[in-house]
Amino acid sequence: MKPENKTLKNNKNNKNNNLKLYTLSVPPSPQNPYLHPIRHGEIIRGFKETENTCFTMNWMGEVDFYILLCAGDTFDDYSDVYEQFELNIEQEGYLEIGLYYDAEINYSFKFCLNNPMEEHILTWLIQEKRVNVYYISRVAEEFICSGLKIAELPIALVYDLERFFTGKRALFLPTFAENAFNDSKLTKQCLLQKAWGFYLDYTALLEKIDDVDDTEEIVSRHLLDIMAHLQQLKLRQNKQDFLTMWVGRKIGVTVEYEPVEYYSIYLSGEIVTNHPHNPVKTIVEEVLGELPELKQVLWVSPLAEEAIPLVAICEKFVHRFNLTNNFYYLSDQLFKEHYLPHRDYVSYYNRIVNYRRLTTQGAKVYSLVKKRKEKGTVSEKDFTVGDVMNLVRWGNKEDLTMIFANIKLLQGQKLDEAIYILSQRYKALLEPHLFSLLKADSSELQGAAMLGLGLIESPKGIPFLIGRLQQGSKEAKQAFDALLIIGEPVIPYLIPLLKNQKANIRLRAVKILGAIGSEQALDNLNKMGIDRSIRVEKARKSFLEK
Repeated sequence: MKPENKTLKNNKNNKNNNLKLYTLSVPPSPQNPYLHPIRHGEIIRGFKETENTCFTMNWMGEVDFYILLCAGDTFDDYSDVYEQFELNIEQEGYLEIGLYYDAEINYSFKFCLNNPMEEHILTWLIQEKRVNVYYISRVAEEFICSGLKIAELPIALVYDLERFFTGKRALFLPTFAENAFNDSKLTKQCLLQKAWGFYLDYTALLEKIDDVDDTEEIVSRHLLDIMAHLQQLKLRQNKQDFLTMWVGRKIGVTVEYEPVEYYSIYLSGEIVTNHPHNPVKTIVEEVLGELPELKQVLWVSPLAEEAIPLVAICEKFVHRFNLTNNFYYLSDQLFKEHYLPHRDYVSYYNRIVNYRRLTTQGAKVYSLVKKRKEKGTVSEKDFTVGDVMNLVRWGNKEDLTMIFANIKLLQGQKLDEAIYILSQRYKALLEPHLFSLLKADSSELQGAAMLGLGLIESPKGIPFLIGRLQQGSKEAKQAFDALLIIGEPVIPYLIPLLKNQKANIRLRAVKILGAIGSEQALDNLNKMGIDRSIRVEKARKSFLEK
């Protein structure tokens, strides 16, 4: 059994790197940006022949990646774009690190595992979790460094490298289906099924990795690896049956009476039986057995341990679950009937049901908030997230000032939800409040304001969004989404950007016009003519061909 591995995307315009350099030379600098014909001779020869990448270790003992930019591109096109990395170890004796920015352009760095120096370079990358990236442009016969970035390597890539160097296999990635499973498939019978439960010592894993976000990332990588293996498992399932992967957390106590937290993973389904050689149990136990933090495997009921269904694996696809109130209500009822420890115990399912009921009671909830304020028992500084969301849902236009005075309390999905609800309820009335929010110190609040301008299709907001589209990648992404929501009215503002000196700004304009896809948008892409940047021209052509 060999799960499908995620390999590097190879750009036909970018050739694989075979150039390996181990000079300890001084890298280029703003004071001396030209590649030296002697110190950087190997790099120059490679760039003149067939290569567009190379790597070396400099005189300070740090690893440098060199990239030869495509004709028409400059460092400005990369300066505010985040690097993405992928790892490929499919070719025996070699390891390849891919660095890419979008679907049109990527670079690869190939390491020979039989070379001690290259192994030393990879070890340095694992330890330091970063790399220096030099961007080289060719002008006539000269090679000039136009910029340097210190790129942080993603924890998943570093973790995979560490596993490889300790003799462990690569972690695989599953194939997700486009459609999610409705929770109506989670019937009473399905929810009451028993499952094999696998318990990871999360406390020990966190102590080893020493960072919460990185620990969560590592656990997620192993969950994906399990899904990929189960996808390839040839189970004799009927068309109605599917494997359900649940996740949960449990608190235990060590023999020294110290609390320890466990990350719990459960697999249930008709094919899952209480047998030591059950194929599902065997596969998952082998996969998680590579982690010393796997402490226990038990035949249990996920519902009894208040777990949540994460995905369904059916016919070689992984389907996400769309969980609604129906799931939490049914789970709460079943938990009370079958697993309630004692009368006063409140389950996780019950808390979710009560929270959702509280936030959907309509005017009753709003009037409570309003009366508290009128009686002077609550001030704006005492507002909670729930208070703000209640005013968003059930307030009126007179409450907009209060809402935006406290909207900083909202984060992530709650913030997006609030902006969406407000934009649908108040339309143009929201515009001045959104422009006020653009002055906030938080980039998240500014992004929410831009999204709002897009949702209300603000004519006054278009010039501002066009300005943000020409800034850093984070601001540009937020503006990009808002402009795309507005649609055709933004076309006249995008036309001048098609002649911008920076290729990345031209590319953003091309992508918005292509996504709008109207006759007017495509006509402007056609009139634009052939772009000097390979990746901009590739995007322009792809939209016109469609």
